Amino acid sequence: MLLNTNQVLNYMNANNIDKVILTAGEPNSQKVYRLPYLAKVFTSSTLIYANNALTAMIIRISKMNRHIDQGNEKVALMAQECPEHIMNTYWINPIEENCIHKMDEFRRKYSFNMIKMHQCWTKFDMEDRRIDKVIEWAELYQIPVFIHLKSKDQVKKFILLTKKYHRVTFILAHLIGVEEFNRTIGDNVYFDISCPSLHSVKMLKRAWSSFGAGRLLLGSDAPYGIDNINLAIRQLHEVGMNKDEIELVCYKNIQKLLNIT
Repeated sequence: MLLNTNQVLNYMNANNIDKVILTAGEPNSQKVYRLPYLAKVFTSSTLIYANNALTAMIIRISKMNRHIDQGNEKVALMAQECPEHIMNTYWINPIEENCIHKMDEFRRKYSFNMIKMHQCWTKFDMEDRRIDKVIEWAELYQIPVFIHLKSKDQVKKFILLTKKYHRVTFILAHLIGVEEFNRTIGDNVYFDISCPSLHSVKMLKRAWSSFGAGRLLLGSDAPYGIDNINLAIRQLHEVGMNKDEIELVCYKNIQKLLNIT
Protein backbone atom coordinates (compact mmCIF):
# COMPACT_ATOMS: atom_id res chain seq x y z
CA MET A 1 0.00 0.00 0.00
CA LEU A 2 2.72 2.50 1.01
CA LEU A 3 5.50 1.62 -1.41
CA ASN A 4 6.82 5.10 -2.11
CA THR A 5 6.82 8.65 -0.79
CA ASN A 6 3.86 9.77 -2.89
CA GLN A 7 1.69 6.94 -1.57
CA VAL A 8 2.65 7.84 2.00
CA LEU A 9 1.82 11.51 1.41
CA ASN A 10 -1.50 10.60 -0.23
CA TYR A 11 -2.42 8.50 2.81
CA MET A 12 -1.43 11.35 5.10
CA ASN A 13 -3.47 13.90 3.15
CA ALA A 14 -6.52 11.63 3.17
CA ASN A 15 -6.29 11.36 6.95
CA ASN A 16 -5.31 14.97 7.74
CA ILE A 17 -1.86 13.94 8.99
CA ASP A 18 0.97 16.47 8.86
CA LYS A 19 3.85 14.28 10.04
CA VAL A 20 4.33 10.53 10.38
CA ILE A 21 6.77 8.20 12.14
CA LEU A 22 7.19 5.54 9.45
CA THR A 23 8.44 1.98 9.74
CA ALA A 24 9.07 -0.75 7.20
CA GLY A 25 6.40 -3.35 6.46
CA GLU A 26 5.81 -6.26 4.13
CA PRO A 27 8.32 -6.11 1.26
CA ASN A 28 6.95 -4.82 -2.06
CA SER A 29 3.35 -5.39 -1.01
CA GLN A 30 0.36 -3.29 -2.07
CA LYS A 31 -2.11 -5.30 0.01
CA VAL A 32 -4.67 -3.56 2.20
CA TYR A 33 -6.07 -5.80 4.91
CA ARG A 34 -9.76 -5.29 5.63
CA LEU A 35 -9.78 -6.39 9.25
CA PRO A 36 -13.23 -6.89 10.82
CA TYR A 37 -13.88 -4.96 14.02
CA LEU A 38 -13.48 -8.06 16.18
CA ALA A 39 -12.61 -6.00 19.25
CA LYS A 40 -16.31 -5.19 19.56
CA VAL A 41 -16.84 -8.84 20.47
CA PHE A 42 -13.51 -9.89 21.99
CA THR A 43 -12.72 -7.12 24.44
CA SER A 44 -9.42 -8.28 25.97
CA SER A 45 -5.88 -8.79 24.69
CA THR A 46 -6.75 -12.44 23.99
CA LEU A 47 -7.77 -11.35 20.48
CA ILE A 48 -4.39 -9.77 19.78
CA TYR A 49 -2.51 -12.73 21.25
CA ALA A 50 -4.39 -15.05 18.87
CA ASN A 51 -3.69 -12.74 15.95
CA ASN A 52 -0.02 -12.67 16.97
CA ALA A 53 0.22 -16.46 16.82
CA LEU A 54 -1.24 -16.43 13.31
CA THR A 55 1.07 -13.60 12.21
CA ALA A 56 4.15 -15.39 13.56
CA MET A 57 3.21 -18.53 11.64
CA ILE A 58 2.73 -16.57 8.39
CA ILE A 59 6.07 -14.82 8.81
CA ARG A 60 7.82 -18.09 9.57
CA ILE A 61 6.45 -19.69 6.40
CA SER A 62 6.83 -16.68 4.09
CA LYS A 63 10.24 -15.62 5.48
CA MET A 64 9.31 -11.97 4.97
CA ASN A 65 11.55 -11.07 7.89
CA ARG A 66 14.55 -11.56 5.63
CA HIS A 67 13.78 -8.18 4.06
CA ILE A 68 13.81 -5.97 7.16
CA ASP A 69 17.16 -4.36 6.28
CA GLN A 70 15.93 -3.36 2.83
CA GLY A 71 12.75 -1.99 4.38
CA ASN A 72 14.73 0.12 6.82
CA GLU A 73 16.74 1.66 4.01
CA LYS A 74 13.64 2.32 1.93
CA VAL A 75 11.95 4.17 4.78
CA ALA A 76 15.12 6.15 5.51
CA LEU A 77 15.27 7.28 1.88
CA MET A 78 11.62 8.38 2.07
CA ALA A 79 12.46 10.43 5.16
CA GLN A 80 15.39 12.02 3.31
CA GLU A 81 13.15 12.80 0.35
CA CYS A 82 10.44 14.42 2.46
CA PRO A 83 11.87 15.30 5.92
CA GLU A 84 9.17 17.86 6.66
CA HIS A 85 6.53 15.11 6.70
CA ILE A 86 8.27 11.75 7.24
CA MET A 87 10.43 10.56 10.16
CA ASN A 88 11.97 7.11 10.03
CA THR A 89 12.18 4.17 12.41
CA TYR A 90 14.93 1.57 12.60
CA TRP A 91 13.52 -1.95 12.83
CA ILE A 92 16.01 -4.21 14.60
CA ASN A 93 16.31 -7.95 15.00
CA PRO A 94 17.74 -7.89 18.54
CA ILE A 95 19.13 -11.42 18.44
CA GLU A 96 20.99 -10.99 15.16
CA GLU A 97 24.69 -11.46 15.85
CA ASN A 98 25.86 -8.05 14.60
CA CYS A 99 22.66 -6.07 15.24
CA ILE A 100 24.25 -3.31 17.34
CA HIS A 101 27.01 -2.75 14.78
CA LYS A 102 24.43 -2.61 11.97
CA MET A 103 22.37 -0.10 13.93
CA ASP A 104 25.44 2.07 14.55
CA GLU A 105 26.29 2.03 10.84
CA PHE A 106 22.71 2.84 9.87
CA ARG A 107 22.57 5.73 12.33
CA ARG A 108 25.76 7.21 10.91
CA LYS A 109 24.39 6.95 7.38
CA TYR A 110 20.77 7.99 7.86
CA SER A 111 19.91 8.76 11.49
CA PHE A 112 16.49 7.71 12.82
CA ASN A 113 13.93 8.70 15.43
CA MET A 114 12.79 5.42 16.95
CA ILE A 115 13.81 1.78 17.35
CA LYS A 116 11.26 -0.93 16.57
CA MET A 117 11.15 -4.55 17.75
CA HIS A 118 8.44 -7.05 16.76
CA GLN A 119 8.22 -10.49 18.38
CA CYS A 120 6.01 -11.94 15.65
CA TRP A 121 8.54 -11.10 12.94
CA THR A 122 11.77 -11.89 14.83
CA LYS A 123 11.51 -14.44 17.61
CA PHE A 124 13.11 -13.29 20.87
CA ASP A 125 12.45 -13.37 24.60
CA MET A 126 12.32 -10.22 26.71
CA GLU A 127 14.66 -11.80 29.26
CA ASP A 128 17.35 -12.45 26.65
CA ARG A 129 20.47 -10.49 27.58
CA ARG A 130 20.78 -9.37 23.96
CA ILE A 131 17.61 -7.32 24.43
CA ASP A 132 19.35 -5.44 27.23
CA LYS A 133 22.13 -4.50 24.82
CA VAL A 134 19.62 -2.87 22.48
CA ILE A 135 17.91 -1.05 25.35
CA GLU A 136 21.25 0.18 26.67
CA TRP A 137 22.02 1.53 23.20
CA ALA A 138 18.65 3.32 23.18
CA GLU A 139 19.43 4.76 26.60
CA LEU A 140 22.82 6.02 25.42
CA TYR A 141 21.33 7.86 22.43
CA GLN A 142 17.99 8.71 24.07
CA ILE A 143 15.93 7.10 21.31
CA PRO A 144 12.47 5.65 22.13
CA VAL A 145 11.82 1.93 21.73
CA PHE A 146 8.59 0.83 20.03
CA ILE A 147 7.76 -2.81 20.66
CA HIS A 148 5.14 -5.32 19.55
CA LEU A 149 4.85 -8.10 22.13
CA LYS A 150 3.54 -11.56 21.31
CA SER A 151 2.04 -13.02 24.51
CA LYS A 152 0.94 -12.34 28.07
CA ASP A 153 4.13 -13.94 29.36
CA GLN A 154 6.23 -11.57 27.26
CA VAL A 155 4.18 -8.58 28.42
CA LYS A 156 4.98 -9.43 32.05
CA LYS A 157 8.68 -9.70 31.24
CA PHE A 158 8.51 -6.41 29.35
CA ILE A 159 7.03 -4.65 32.38
CA LEU A 160 10.01 -5.73 34.47
CA LEU A 161 12.38 -4.49 31.76
CA THR A 162 10.78 -1.03 31.69
CA LYS A 163 11.31 -0.73 35.44
CA LYS A 164 14.96 -1.74 35.07
CA TYR A 165 15.56 0.88 32.36
CA HIS A 166 13.48 3.74 33.69
CA ARG A 167 15.43 6.33 31.68
CA VAL A 168 14.43 4.72 28.38
CA THR A 169 11.13 5.62 26.73
CA PHE A 170 9.12 2.56 25.69
CA ILE A 171 6.06 2.56 23.43
CA LEU A 172 3.82 -0.50 23.67
CA ALA A 173 2.19 -1.32 20.32
CA HIS A 174 -1.59 -1.71 20.02
CA LEU A 175 -2.32 -1.67 23.78
CA ILE A 176 -1.14 -5.30 23.83
CA GLY A 177 -1.49 -6.75 27.31
CA VAL A 178 -2.69 -3.49 28.85
CA GLU A 179 -4.57 -5.57 31.44
CA GLU A 180 -1.22 -6.55 33.00
CA PHE A 181 -0.16 -2.95 33.66
CA ASN A 182 -0.91 -1.12 36.90
CA ARG A 183 0.06 2.19 38.43
CA THR A 184 3.46 0.87 39.51
CA ILE A 185 4.60 1.21 35.91
CA GLY A 186 6.92 4.15 35.28
CA ASP A 187 6.07 7.25 33.28
CA ASN A 188 8.63 6.09 30.70
CA VAL A 189 5.99 3.76 29.19
CA TYR A 190 3.57 5.00 26.52
CA PHE A 191 0.70 3.15 24.85
CA ASP A 192 0.15 3.14 21.08
CA ILE A 193 -3.51 2.82 20.04
CA SER A 194 -3.02 1.83 16.40
CA CYS A 195 -4.96 -0.97 14.69
CA PRO A 196 -8.14 -0.24 16.70
CA SER A 197 -10.05 -3.13 15.15
CA LEU A 198 -7.93 -5.45 17.33
CA HIS A 199 -8.06 -3.61 20.65
CA SER A 200 -11.31 -2.80 22.38
CA VAL A 201 -12.75 0.38 23.81
CA LYS A 202 -12.54 -1.40 27.16
CA MET A 203 -8.76 -1.76 26.76
CA LEU A 204 -8.43 1.87 25.73
CA LYS A 205 -10.49 3.00 28.71
CA ARG A 206 -8.26 1.01 31.05
CA ALA A 207 -5.13 2.68 29.69
CA TRP A 208 -6.74 6.12 29.85
CA SER A 209 -8.11 5.74 33.37
CA SER A 210 -4.86 4.23 34.68
CA PHE A 211 -2.29 6.45 32.98
CA GLY A 212 -4.11 9.43 31.47
CA ALA A 213 -4.30 10.83 27.96
CA GLY A 214 -0.72 12.08 28.30
CA ARG A 215 0.60 8.54 27.90
CA LEU A 216 -1.41 7.52 24.81
CA LEU A 217 -0.27 7.87 21.20
CA LEU A 218 -2.37 7.80 18.03
CA GLY A 219 -1.19 5.37 15.37
CA SER A 220 -2.40 3.83 12.14
CA ASP A 221 -0.74 0.44 11.46
CA ALA A 222 -1.72 0.82 7.81
CA PRO A 223 -2.22 -1.26 5.72
CA TYR A 224 -3.60 -3.51 8.47
CA GLY A 225 -7.17 -2.28 8.64
CA ILE A 226 -9.33 0.23 6.81
CA ASP A 227 -9.87 3.76 8.15
CA ASN A 228 -7.74 3.09 11.23
CA ILE A 229 -7.15 6.74 12.08
CA ASN A 230 -10.82 7.69 12.11
CA LEU A 231 -11.77 4.55 14.04
CA ALA A 232 -9.09 5.24 16.66
CA ILE A 233 -10.32 8.81 17.09
CA ARG A 234 -13.91 7.59 17.38
CA GLN A 235 -12.76 5.32 20.19
CA LEU A 236 -11.24 8.32 21.98
CA HIS A 237 -14.61 10.05 21.84
CA GLU A 238 -16.38 6.87 22.91
CA VAL A 239 -14.43 6.56 26.16
CA GLY A 240 -15.27 10.17 26.97
CA MET A 241 -12.10 12.13 26.29
CA ASN A 242 -12.42 15.88 25.97
CA LYS A 243 -10.93 17.99 23.17
CA ASP A 244 -7.70 18.76 25.03
CA GLU A 245 -7.10 15.09 25.83
CA ILE A 246 -7.74 14.05 22.23
CA GLU A 247 -5.21 16.63 21.05
CA LEU A 248 -2.64 15.12 23.42
CA VAL A 249 -3.18 11.65 21.99
CA CYS A 250 -3.32 12.74 18.35
CA TYR A 251 -0.20 14.88 18.22
CA LYS A 252 0.96 16.75 21.33
CA ASN A 253 2.36 13.71 23.16
CA ILE A 254 4.47 12.54 20.24
CA GLN A 255 5.62 16.09 19.52
CA LYS A 256 6.98 16.30 23.05
CA LEU A 257 8.42 12.79 22.99
CA LEU A 258 10.39 13.32 19.77
CA ASN A 259 11.01 17.07 20.15
CA ILE A 260 9.04 17.83 17.00
CA THR A 261 8.68 21.55 16.38
